[in-house]
Amino acid sequence: YIDNKTDKVYDEVKLFKTNNGTDEFIISKSATLNNNNSQLSFELSDGKLFNIKTDEINQVDFKTMLINESIANKESENFTTSWEYWKGNLKAHSQVDKFAFYILVSLFPLISLFLVIAFGYYNPRYEKNRSVGLSIISIVGFYVMSDYAVKHIFLHSLYLIPLMWLMICYVIYKKKIQRIY
Repeated sequence: YIDNKTDKVYDEVKLFKTNNGTDEFIISKSATLNNNNSQLSFELSDGKLFNIKTDEINQVDFKTMLINESIANKESENFTTSWEYWKGNLKAHSQVDKFAFYILVSLFPLISLFLVIAFGYYNPRYEKNRSVGLSIISIVGFYVMSDYAVKHIFLHSLYLIPLMWLMICYVIYKKKIQRIY
């Protein structure tokens, strides 16, 4: 909580942190936020720190306290384009399964067109409306099949799963719809 702010100077600062059953509460008259080459520091003046555990409370009075946080040391990479991002990750083999799964999920509506026709055929007036239940079963089935495939056959799943799913959908379409017409 901050009472007042002028540029990078904060008045009446109250900070709270909880970690592994220990609570830390800091009260300060003023604080200044500094940024030196991606090295953030929070300089607190005239305050108290309370360290609260279940069976003990400690208090530290301070004139000046520095809280440092390094942004430069955090793991981050420059994001330019989606193409560059996935090209780098596929070369490093770090996220091949995620890449393949995302592509398969994005192809799902297109390769399920025969199912849309087959499930959309049921008329709730004349027969039981099974389209919602069958749609949920097919979506879950596709996700499970895709997840298993990308973890075991990696990028080969990008052509095997759509072909297999198209064949399954076509067989369902042929049995349910095409035989009637």
